[in-house]
Amino acid sequence: MDHLLDRPIWTALTTRQTQLAREAGGVRRFAPAFAPFAASADGTSESFAALATLVPEGGQVVIQQERAHELGRFVGVRHEGRLVAMAGERMKAGAYTEVSGVCTHPDARGKGYAAGLMREIARGVVARGETPFLHAFADNAGAIALYEKLGYVVRWRPLLMVFQHATQPKPEV
Repeated sequence: MDHLLDRPIWTALTTRQTQLAREAGGVRRFAPAFAPFAASADGTSESFAALATLVPEGGQVVIQQERAHELGRFVGVRHEGRLVAMAGERMKAGAYTEVSGVCTHPDARGKGYAAGLMREIARGVVARGETPFLHAFADNAGAIALYEKLGYVVRWRPLLMVFQHATQPKPEV
């Protein structure tokens, strides 16, 4: 590993957010109530097999964002009592903090809400002496264009894998 952000999930779960980790056989994952992410220490098939012990039967490593707001600061914009845009913090990998949850309701786009909220979150991250980072799916051109406009640069293009724990078939009687 050349840089902490080469493996931000692993770094987060072995540094500043280790208390949120569930571990088995060289694999760690965020507790399911917090986030869907998991990472392997060494990327071996044995460690990925160990991931099955961290996923309940019939469950999968998927988004369960019920407690994501507890991972860091979140800010938003409300219009007529309705949340129309938000951004926040999630993974804390060493001296880096992820800007996450950036979204704007389609009816509120084009007003600069996402950019303003991202700047607010980034200001707080930088004020703590940390460096903000984020990620986006490669096909999310709109988000990437905004992030680049705000000064972020593409550092790498990771592969995202989703593992699902298979449900055991019930024996026929």
